[in-house]
Amino acid sequence: MKKVLKSAVLSGLLVLALATSAFAVTAKDIGVVDTQKVIESSSLSDLYKSANDEMKALEDNIKKEMLDKSKKLEDAKKTNLSADKLKEMEDQFKKDLETKRNEGQVLYQKKQAELEETQKKVKLDIDEAIKKVADEKKLGVVFDKQVVLFGGVDVTEDVMKKIKK
Repeated sequence: MKKVLKSAVLSGLLVLALATSAFAVTAKDIGVVDTQKVIESSSLSDLYKSANDEMKALEDNIKKEMLDKSKKLEDAKKTNLSADKLKEMEDQFKKDLETKRNEGQVLYQKKQAELEETQKKVKLDIDEAIKKVADEKKLGVVFDKQVVLFGGVDVTEDVMKKIKK
């Protein structure tokens, strides 16, 4: 009885060892990619910079225009304009300010939507490039470099080359 039990345990261990070795992944089968570096080398970082530059220019333009109008209003208050005329200028100033704010919000939302759409496209491109590199290098798995503490084959440059093609 002991022999049968011992034999069954050994058989079970042998089956377990064979099964786990079939799924074992060695360090050379693991790829790592620095996705942040890939994104920075892609067109996405240029689009972010461009969108931020456009938004800053818009904000600066609005500020300048509103400062000019505010200065004109202050200058008008120093003159002998009638109260009705001053009230009309103040009302127009408030209306212009609100219009500019609304225009800024619309533009901001439009730029956000464009960036989100581009982000999706870039992510798909990066994922596709990673898959191609993994297939070419016969890698079983590819992780983001930030989650791997040690080991793995760095395929960042290969992924960046695939994207630029």
